[in-house]
Amino acid sequence: MKGALAVENVTERKKSLLPIRPGFGETRLQLNSTMNHAPEFAPVYQFLGHLWLRELDEATYAQWQTVLPTIPGVESTAAVSEDLETLHIEYCRLFIGPKDHLPPYQSVWQTGQLGGPACISMERYLKTSGYEHHNPGHDTPPDHLGLQLQFYSWLLQQSATDETEASEVLQEFQSAHLTWPVEFLSRVTVAAEASFYQQLASTTLQLLSAAAD
Repeated sequence: MKGALAVENVTERKKSLLPIRPGFGETRLQLNSTMNHAPEFAPVYQFLGHLWLRELDEATYAQWQTVLPTIPGVESTAAVSEDLETLHIEYCRLFIGPKDHLPPYQSVWQTGQLGGPACISMERYLKTSGYEHHNPGHDTPPDHLGLQLQFYSWLLQQSATDETEASEVLQEFQSAHLTWPVEFLSRVTVAAEASFYQQLASTTLQLLSAAAD
C-alpha cells in the first residue's frame, strides 16, 4: 500500500509518543482545513486519542476541563463536572458492552466484525513508521479510534521536519483511516448519557470534519 510504504521515508528511527505537555490548552488554535493539518494540532489529537483509549483518571479529567474551552469549535461549551465512577460505568456501557454498545474500531463499522483490511492497513502504517504505541495493560487492536488519532498526531509532528513527504502520508492516512468515525461519533453523541462523552464525540467529530475539507 502506497501510504504505508511512504511512511517509512518520513523517519528511519523510532519516535516516542507525544507527551501531553504541561501548559497544553492555554492557547487557542484556529480551526480551518489548512491549520488542522499543522504540527500545532498534534497535542490536540494526542489528547483526544488518549481519552478514547481508556477510562478517565482524575488527572486527565481535570486536564480535559481546562483544555476543552481552548479546542477550536467549542467556544460556547463548558466542561461539565461529573462523577468519575459514573463516567467509568458510562465508558463500559458505550464502548465495551456486553450488548448494544458502540465499538470504537474502524473494521467493525466497515465490515461488521473486528479485523480485516482496516487492521492490516493500520498495522502496516505502525510497523513501517517505527511508531511506538504505549497503552499499558491493553492489547489494543490497531484500528481503534484512539490509536488512529494518536498516530495522526505523531504524523503531524513529523510534518514539522519533513513537510513534503509527511504531507502526502497525512493525506493518505486521513483518507484511509479518519473518515469512518463520522457515523460512530454521531451515534455516540446520541447514545451518551454523560455530558463528557457527548462533548468528546462532538469535539472529535468537528476536528475530523475540518481535516477532511
